[in-house]
Amino acid sequence: PDFCQLVMNLYGEQISEVDEDGNLPLHVAAAAPPSMRKNKIVWSLLGTKPAKDFARTRNNSGMLPFEIACALQSAAVGDEGEEEEDINMLLAANPAAVVSEQVATTTVNCDDNNNSGKQQPLPLHLAIKNKRRWKSGVEAIFLANPNAIEVREDETRLYPFMIAAVGESRSLTTIYCLLRACPMVLVGREIIS
Repeated sequence: PDFCQLVMNLYGEQISEVDEDGNLPLHVAAAAPPSMRKNKIVWSLLGTKPAKDFARTRNNSGMLPFEIACALQSAAVGDEGEEEEDINMLLAANPAAVVSEQVATTTVNCDDNNNSGKQQPLPLHLAIKNKRRWKSGVEAIFLANPNAIEVREDETRLYPFMIAAVGESRSLTTIYCLLRACPMVLVGREIIS
């Protein structure tokens, strides 16, 4: 953090400059691989005065720093603590980032196959698709927006627990915790919150 603070003191005016893709330094830090220990950089950037504005700024692809961090491929098992810390920091800076118009309703029809219009993926879907585990951010994202567990992913039409069950690096803990939170998705009936 000392190096990050020194750089910010020297070049503080650049903290609000965007690159050709509309990324602020916070977007770039959120996209850094976990091996770079980006949480120190994110903490430093979030410690600046306009941090909340930065956390609420979408880049040219329409993504918030929080969504970029969710979409980042998860690191190896054992690095979950740092990944969860990154998610928690960005979530604290912009709690609204986890909520979407997709989950604004309290009732979701499990049998609804209507796939009208491409929507921005929910952070919960992004995190699970990118092999994040329950303790590497999925739990924090779920707790911030529990209704997202009832929403099928737009592209595959799978529920979050189904997304977690697909692929070689599936986590039984993640699947179990998601199902435990909303067992009604198994029976295919209308879910009422």
